[in-house]
Amino acid sequence: DGPKTEEPQLVEKLMERIDILARLLHDKPTTVKKKIREAIWKLTAISHEVVRVQSSVRVVGDGDAAPPRLSEPKRTQAFCDIDKHQLIVERPVVDRSWPHVLNAIFHQLMPEESGNEILKLTGMAGPRMRMSVEEAHQDLTDSGFPQLDADEESRPADDLTSSSLDDMGSTTELGYQPETKSDTAPSDAPKGGERIPDRPGTSRPTGESKPLSKDAKPPDQGQHGTGSTGEQEKDAQAGQPAHGHGHSTGSSAGDKNAKKPRPKYKEQWDRRLLSYVRKKQEESADAGEKDGPSEHNLAVEVVARAAVCAYEKARGRDAEQMAQTHPGYDIISRNPLTGEERFIEVKGVNGEWNQTGVGLSRVQFSNAQDYGDRYWLYVVEFVSDHRHRRIYPIRSPATQVTSFMFDGNWRDAVFDERADPALAFIVGAKVNHEDFGVGRIESMVLRGFTRVMSIDFETSGLRTVTLNLHTMRIVEEDDDDDYS
Repeated sequence: DGPKTEEPQLVEKLMERIDILARLLHDKPTTVKKKIREAIWKLTAISHEVVRVQSSVRVVGDGDAAPPRLSEPKRTQAFCDIDKHQLIVERPVVDRSWPHVLNAIFHQLMPEESGNEILKLTGMAGPRMRMSVEEAHQDLTDSGFPQLDADEESRPADDLTSSSLDDMGSTTELGYQPETKSDTAPSDAPKGGERIPDRPGTSRPTGESKPLSKDAKPPDQGQHGTGSTGEQEKDAQAGQPAHGHGHSTGSSAGDKNAKKPRPKYKEQWDRRLLSYVRKKQEESADAGEKDGPSEHNLAVEVVARAAVCAYEKARGRDAEQMAQTHPGYDIISRNPLTGEERFIEVKGVNGEWNQTGVGLSRVQFSNAQDYGDRYWLYVVEFVSDHRHRRIYPIRSPATQVTSFMFDGNWRDAVFDERADPALAFIVGAKVNHEDFGVGRIESMVLRGFTRVMSIDFETSGLRTVTLNLHTMRIVEEDDDDDYS
């Protein structure tokens, strides 16, 4: 009942806290977590003055089906319509609405769970929806919930290979037209790798161009980084806003805005291969159990290795697998005709290779630097699905690194070293004492942690004083105040 009102902030808050929900669901099957993550990303939210739910039950027996029985309409605070990807809530939408919202989502997306289990999840999630994201994560950590694994399914809007990230040099700025040539593009595009068919909503491997429409201009050849520009050019020509940005990128025939050239620094961003590092986690009592290879990870590795061996055999090379505990690489592949050797590190992922990435250990990266062009990283995506399985061979991943960039996330890794104001009290320093006035330190000795100083005061002469930061402070030499 009552007028319908859009509630975008409700879904925005859900999406901001999607990783918090994932941590609360850490012991649930991956399929359940993936289903909830995908459903939240598709949700829209509306509100009404009053929301009621009516159920329809049809009982089917051996004979003819009985006519459907309708329940009395029951008032509810929230309902999740899975088919329409819609969340319907009752106004007012306040913090007290969160338990009802989460209850509706969990009940619809986790029908196999008992009511008590849903109630427990809602009770844990509700209070943390009212905290900031950082506070909620810290609260979960303090409560013993594990951190998210690197293999967690990525969020569509956070795909780091997407061309919709403006910070990474998107080609959708106002007035921008792609250049047809580039004298800064790398001459060596990554070799090898099987092409993956275009699928809506998925990213493409770096170095691979996307088919363009016949009216669109081709992107720079050999371009690496945040993806091709074909789709965005089509949007720009149609005068539609590009995905992921809040402003229009196209122009009409009457547009008076002059075209401005692409900023050089953003052209460079378009040609960068994006990597990231993970901070070493603090050791804990269960670190060995959590970091050790699980049966699932070993199964993925076995299948990925076998796929790489078949890939090498099909190209005339002999692949020899190393022991699973071999530190630097997994396979040595040799070409019997040329004698070429490849030291191959295999990384397999069950889903698409995108934001979650694959990691090299310190030893593996060191081997990649030492072996140079002979070291290869083979990424196998969709390991468990042979129909969509793809292999991407990357030659010398370490030597292609030209610089190491450190973004704002490194604030979490800073060394917190507090300043010690006592260190400023050295021989020759000018000080002001609350009782004796201004003077200069003539000598200083340490007695344990205590500084005992001889100070020649202007009004009371030489005195022996113990450092007290409450009554003494350093006076800058250019300070003209005589503190009389």
